[in-house]
Amino acid sequence: MTRTVSIRAASLMGLAAALLLGGCADSPPEGAADTGALPPATLNGAEVVTGPDKPSPEALDRAEAVSDAAAATTGAHADVGPRAREIGERERELALVRRKLVSQRHTLRQRRVAVDPGLDAEVLAATTARPSATEPAARLAEINAAILDARNLSDRLAALLS
Repeated sequence: MTRTVSIRAASLMGLAAALLLGGCADSPPEGAADTGALPPATLNGAEVVTGPDKPSPEALDRAEAVSDAAAATTGAHADVGPRAREIGERERELALVRRKLVSQRHTLRQRRVAVDPGLDAEVLAATTARPSATEPAARLAEINAAILDARNLSDRLAALLS
């Protein structure tokens, strides 16, 4: 608990320092000429991510508008269809299951519970393996299989934790 609080406090102190330095950076450095260029873009409003794995709807709309603009200039359109959205959702689900596996593995190590080396190797492989298929249907099948494997491993680790 104390470690979590100190990590959060350190993160907040870093953020505060960045904000203070950012406020001082509004004027050009001493001796530098003002070029009249626009300031760098900052994340605010619709661009803010609502969670670590989920962009806000406004950010998705903005990304689609950028894609449309790029299509108008290049003639190619990277339309994000339902299959791509489903793949994205399943990849986020896989990431959550993998985080749970890592957390369970860490808890087992902290409690010094003896874990079969084969099971430990399976967990390590499940948390680091990446889908290799490029065709959407095959990629989705690989991701679904990885989710099932990770859930089975998570259940096995949960049994060791109880």
